[in-house]
Amino acid sequence: MAPLLRYYPSRLAIYYLFFYPMSSSPDAFFCRIGILPCFYHACKGDRHFWMWQNYQIYDDTSPAGPNIVLFGSPREYNDIHGIRANIKRGRFYKA
Repeated sequence: MAPLLRYYPSRLAIYYLFFYPMSSSPDAFFCRIGILPCFYHACKGDRHFWMWQNYQIYDDTSPAGPNIVLFGSPREYNDIHGIRANIKRGRFYKA
């Protein structure tokens, strides 16, 4: 069990860097490996400033982790919830 726990983080980082479908997105290096930068800035209390800086660098679609993409303008709403979107809304949004 110990070797598995020792090598799992490095294998996961290699997967996120080279084989993950979002690995080609232009974003910060450490945001592609894991959510530690997002967690760090949340604990530090300046996550909103960090996200704003990412919006300035990477346009209105900003990465915050390997599975997290933040949309910062209303025009991206159609990318998420439009007719041709590949995402369904959760039950939370139903009235």
